[in-house]
Amino acid sequence: MNRNDLKLNEHKTEVVLMCSKFRDGPSLDYVYIGNERIPLSDKATSLGVVLDKHMSFDHHVKHLCKSLVCHFRNLFRIRKYLNKESAATVVDAFITSKLDYCNSLCRPNPSNI
Repeated sequence: MNRNDLKLNEHKTEVVLMCSKFRDGPSLDYVYIGNERIPLSDKATSLGVVLDKHMSFDHHVKHLCKSLVCHFRNLFRIRKYLNKESAATVVDAFITSKLDYCNSLCRPNPSNI
């Protein structure tokens, strides 16, 4: 990292050891990246997708639901300014964009199996 003039922000760096939920992974508490000691966590966020150590996406779905409820409250505030068709279009576009974002991570690719 020093060779490429990169620095690690230890407060923002998350490391997750992916393992099967049916078999215990190695017992590690932390990893060293350069001179920094980074503790392992149960979940990490990358590009808005919450990845957990078993790749179950339970945390991601919970996070997505909380985010959608918050945005629906905001949409409710402007609903009186929209007709029914416009409101339906806004809600449909909003839900579709949120659910489709990074959905290739959530769905197995048959060509990789």
